[in-house]
Amino acid sequence: MKPSRRRPRGRGGRGGHEPTLRIRQRAQQVIDLATAGRKHHEIAEILGISQAAVSKIAEREDKRWARENQHLIQRHKVDLLRKYERVYREAMDAWQASKAQRTRRRQRKSGVGDGDTMAEVVIDDSHGDSRYLDIARRALADRARLLGLDGLRETDGTDEVVEITLDIPSLPTASASVAGTAKQPGGSNEDH
Repeated sequence: MKPSRRRPRGRGGRGGHEPTLRIRQRAQQVIDLATAGRKHHEIAEILGISQAAVSKIAEREDKRWARENQHLIQRHKVDLLRKYERVYREAMDAWQASKAQRTRRRQRKSGVGDGDTMAEVVIDDSHGDSRYLDIARRALADRARLLGLDGLRETDGTDEVVEITLDIPSLPTASASVAGTAKQPGGSNEDH
């Protein structure tokens, strides 16, 4: 007896036997409507399917897209890591530069005569501008979050789990931009 040749059926869909083309078209409609900002229950009403089916289709399509575009995701992560490293390096360089001694020249009137002025040179020691350290800290925290290191857990030898957080409290100063700036915070370039 010859085995009967059955025509392959589609998988899934209404009743479990819709053609694959119709299933893919429905998935594309779900993605298009979701991208347009529609909620899952609205999409379900429009397409005449259940909200659970819409959620399942959206989740399946998201996973498929991530699988097919893994190389793009990795490339984007590498690019972001490179940018975070640059921000961190520039912030640390700017902080080191802000710690340097500054020479200022100033004139002041002396109280002795009418037009008597006195010129003096003042050298200021600086401890550095902490705003740059805050920028560097945030760049490191963003980098750790991108790498998935923001919620590390380790054990301390006992059965107790110790939570490790990399989110250091920010310093109480305003943020400053470091990319391409030569000006020091809190002063001008003329003071050098």
